[in-house]
Amino acid sequence: MAAPKKNENDKYHKSIRVKLLEKEHVRLKELVLASGNTISEVIRELIITGVTITRFSEADLLVIKSLIGIARNLNQITHQIHLGNNLKVEGDLNTLVKFMTDLKNNYVKSYHDRKD
Repeated sequence: MAAPKKNENDKYHKSIRVKLLEKEHVRLKELVLASGNTISEVIRELIITGVTITRFSEADLLVIKSLIGIARNLNQITHQIHLGNNLKVEGDLNTLVKFMTDLKNNYVKSYHDRKD
């Protein structure tokens, strides 16, 4: 399925060409790498807000990956319940709850320890 067509006001019509000093180009590349955005997105963000925002830190990515694993485990547990295999499910749920609690506590701690 194709993406919906953009409204005329949401289309980019203007382009610019900018010459940079080597140190400016290096700094722009650093901003692009840190933010995870394209050069165009970084420049637009700088124009609008004066700052760039990184999409996800390494800690954020680890949490997201863990949450994906949790979602898979919940789906497997739900599937077992639907099949009538309730014997092992209680232990699985207790383990999952403990894992989620630990994950939350570690994320909160790492978030508060950030220096950005």
